[in-house]
Amino acid sequence: MSLATQFILDITAVRMQHGRDDLRGVEAVRWESISAVREECSVGDLIWWMTRGGGRAYVRLPDGVRGPRIEVVDGRRFHLRSGPADDGYDCLLRLPRI
Repeated sequence: MSLATQFILDITAVRMQHGRDDLRGVEAVRWESISAVREECSVGDLIWWMTRGGGRAYVRLPDGVRGPRIEVVDGRRFHLRSGPADDGYDCLLRLPRI
């Protein structure tokens, strides 16, 4: 299975660019679909899937429940964001690292 065959994903982990710890530093994600397919993809592929393919992605919180929906931010360079965690940081940045 591939990203293109999915409609809703939960993001379970992120890979950061070396030396970065901000949202623009997220370069890849690990995701899981409702049908329990687990894969990794680049942020670029995920952004394409969300903006062109109409898919939706959410952060999976540490307790296993679905958290905030992930959005594509259009700026000088596209990147992802979600809602804040209890400590005010974006939930994507609180995910485990790949």
